[in-house]
Amino acid sequence: MKKERNIMDGKQYAIITGASQGLGKGFAYEIAKRGWNLILCALPGSGLSQVTDDIRQHFLCDVVAIECDLVDREDREKFIKEVIKKDLPVTLLVNNAGIGGAIPFMESEYDRWSRTIDLNVQTLSHLSYEFISLLKKNPPSYMINVSSLSSFYPMPNFAVYSSTKAYNTHFTLALREEVKKDGIKVSSLCPGGIYTNIRVIQDVENQGLGGRLSTYYPDFIAKKAIQGVLKNKAIIIPGWFNRFLQIVGTLPTKPITAKLTGNRWAKARSKKMENSQYIPDIPGLPTGV
Repeated sequence: MKKERNIMDGKQYAIITGASQGLGKGFAYEIAKRGWNLILCALPGSGLSQVTDDIRQHFLCDVVAIECDLVDREDREKFIKEVIKKDLPVTLLVNNAGIGGAIPFMESEYDRWSRTIDLNVQTLSHLSYEFISLLKKNPPSYMINVSSLSSFYPMPNFAVYSSTKAYNTHFTLALREEVKKDGIKVSSLCPGGIYTNIRVIQDVENQGLGGRLSTYYPDFIAKKAIQGVLKNKAIIIPGWFNRFLQIVGTLPTKPITAKLTGNRWAKARSKKMENSQYIPDIPGLPTGV
């Protein structure tokens, strides 16, 4: 088996957003294992200090932790300025922070959708724009934008989410071509479901076998993502079943795909609503899916 190329010398830093939970936390541990120092960002009170302390205890790396709400423009600009001011050798950017959740468009306040668009589209674009200047200084360097398998389809019950992730994937592939001359390798990570909390586990069970085959734990997805970006893969889809779904799902016309995915999620939603132990969708739940 070909051994992975080790590009770290103990000095490089990786920026990870949404790093206190779920996939972002998985990235933090996986990247620390590989010798990068870390610049971690997450919402205040979301558990970032615990993650930071644990990584410092188990890995010989520097960890810079910055709590902020990336949706808030002023907060986001403070985060960007603080990172740039530190003038650290950044060689990896993981744009992981995002909001998801399965809920019909008209069953939530519009503020939820506005926040989803701001974080999944505006923040992704802004951080990429500002931090590419850091990546250019330290080639070879890398960027992983966390998109979703849903980015390939129009998805009822995920209308805003899947649309923002479609932007994510297309933006990433276009940006990849623009910055490759600067020694920056850019990958779009498109996972299926991610086991991050009890609500996700419940949703997976309501989808049956298909849900279980398409859902993985954060550490597995983070490992595949790092392996993929080091190999300069444009699109990274962890799991054979998800790769199969991506191919099959793009064969029909988009209206037919929307109908098929809508029927699938309508059945899953109906099933979970019948469950007396159902845990309702949490507005603004951060996710890397």
